[in-house]
Amino acid sequence: MRTVSKEELKELYDKDFPLWVEINLELLKEKAYDLVDWENLLEEIEDMGLRHLESCISYLDNDIELSKKELPITSPYTMKKLWRET
Repeated sequence: MRTVSKEELKELYDKDFPLWVEINLELLKEKAYDLVDWENLLEEIEDMGLRHLESCISYLDNDIELSKKELPITSPYTMKKLWRET
């Protein structure tokens, strides 16, 4: 693994994000917790959680809108008519 100082690692966050991720992952795997860029890592985890939450809310919103647009089947006649049209 490439050796970098804590300061260099913090700079990598803005300059080369994929490399920053790779190095922090290796540090975590090696249990070199004192070298991890915790400040940026925690920010990324928090942002990731918010993105997933926003994504779930968006899916639910779409599902609700689609369910509002479904045709109500109120009688056997309507069911037969719909069946014939398909």
